[in-house]
Amino acid sequence: MTELPTEPSSGQEVHPLNSGLRLLPWTSPEGKPAFLSGDGGPVSQMADAIESIQLDMAQQLLDVVPGVLDNPGSGPEELRYTGRRLTEYLTLTLRVAVSRGQRVTAAEPEEPAQSAQPGNVP
Repeated sequence: MTELPTEPSSGQEVHPLNSGLRLLPWTSPEGKPAFLSGDGGPVSQMADAIESIQLDMAQQLLDVVPGVLDNPGSGPEELRYTGRRLTEYLTLTLRVAVSRGQRVTAAEPEEPAQSAQPGNVP
């Protein structure tokens, strides 16, 4: 795991998702986002496994939620509990999506610029 990098010339923080770092599916002990430099090692494999578990658990929650929401007998505590779990798993799922989207974007080759010739429509 690594701290947020800074630009040597300015000393300002570089956004980690623009720096080639992988957002991990857990936070630091201080509650800050955790990042990994590099890919394919044991920490990356553990992160992949945890992301898979988190997505499976989110799917299980989505399978149960309609029954709770559609049940007129669901009380306020049950609905609050369900709302908290939905918030928790939406947060985890969004974190996975950001991490994976960032890695896909970093892996995509840049498109060559089209020349401005007649007939070339961008």
